[in-house]
Amino acid sequence: MIKRSFLITAAAMLAVPALAGTANIKVGDNYFVRGGSAPTVTVKKGTTVRWVWAGRNPHTVVGSGFRSPTKTSGTYSRKFSGKGSFRVICTVHSSMKMTVRVV
Repeated sequence: MIKRSFLITAAAMLAVPALAGTANIKVGDNYFVRGGSAPTVTVKKGTTVRWVWAGRNPHTVVGSGFRSPTKTSGTYSRKFSGKGSFRVICTVHSSMKMTVRVV
């Protein structure tokens, strides 16, 4: 029951826009945020999104107008100044996809 409550809470947190500031996104072994689906993370305009490498595999964070180096650790940040939906992929693993929705 605790695991289910945690998953519901985590999903609800992803659906609620974060206050402008910094939003951290986990880059795990072959997934963004969580395994199993292509997530959408919603943030407010002006938010800096910071991807944090948590696995051992190399990954990139690539979107329209930005590209991280291939990394196995550390972080990569991008400030989202305009509203819209931004598709993000890992060029190393084509199945790694996500969307940053800026409101």
